[in-house]
Amino acid sequence: MSQASPLVTDLAKHLRGRILAGEFPPEAKVTESGLAAEYGVARPTVRSAIDVLVGEGLLVRSPFAALRVPSLPVSERGELIALLRFTEDRALARIRATQPDVRELRRAGSGSLHGFLATLVRVSGSTRLELIHRRTTFELVLLTQQHLGEVPAPDDDSARQAMCTFADAVATERWPEAEALLERLQDVRAGVVTAPTARR
Repeated sequence: MSQASPLVTDLAKHLRGRILAGEFPPEAKVTESGLAAEYGVARPTVRSAIDVLVGEGLLVRSPFAALRVPSLPVSERGELIALLRFTEDRALARIRATQPDVRELRRAGSGSLHGFLATLVRVSGSTRLELIHRRTTFELVLLTQQHLGEVPAPDDDSARQAMCTFADAVATERWPEAEALLERLQDVRAGVVTAPTARR
């Protein structure tokens, strides 16, 4: 697998941010030529960035190569949350079995909950789990943005404290405590994305 150029990586990151912020509404059409003109880059660069976003589930290719932002039904929310829980639980089991360096997890305790849980999966060393988790997280954020109008931040002080305590429990191999704290963090995320104000 070849490494993407820095320009492609930056363009994909910028477009990802715009999609997740709701700048492109559900079912919005996206064209290579329009993006190439907007960003002042060549179409092959745009095409490569689009391929990254298609792989992440943030853009969908329709028949005849039309691109659009997917409209995710709110009914998929439970499945996405369950898939994230599964990948995070498997990641913790792998960490317990392989005991990798978890310093990165401790550093992530001061960031966002989504970022912290992504770090947990990355530290596990499973590329497959990381790919599944990344795509599912993007889809959940996109779905939440589409149905709540904005993505609320589940990052209050108690969540940050739980992240730090979880990282310490993993680092010191207090596995029952780590499992209970992971479940609590997953419940915090689920509570945010299942807010009763969600539009149907």
